[in-house]
Amino acid sequence: MPNSSNCADMNDIIRQLKHPHLRVEDGRKHQRADCRWPATLNRQTTAIKCCVENISVGGCKIRIGTNGLGVGDRVQVNIPDQQMVLTGMIVWLRQHEAGVSFLYANC
Repeated sequence: MPNSSNCADMNDIIRQLKHPHLRVEDGRKHQRADCRWPATLNRQTTAIKCCVENISVGGCKIRIGTNGLGVGDRVQVNIPDQQMVLTGMIVWLRQHEAGVSFLYANC
């Protein structure tokens, strides 16, 4: 069962993801929150079912059943349960895991 501090952290991360202009810093130093959200990773014409395992304002770690991705691939992470579609780039790969760094348009 998640503790109230973890829930508050997750709510803050979701709020910032939905409203990226609220960001106050950039880089890899963002607070991460564990989650297990079913998602779809879209790359060009390919859709891959995945699970978002942790997320921050700067990116997320996904678990994928198959690979076929490459570092530098531009992707969209569609998370229906959170009503979010996040654009990013694959920054690392390990067996059935991948790191996605979110790309933000200048606001």
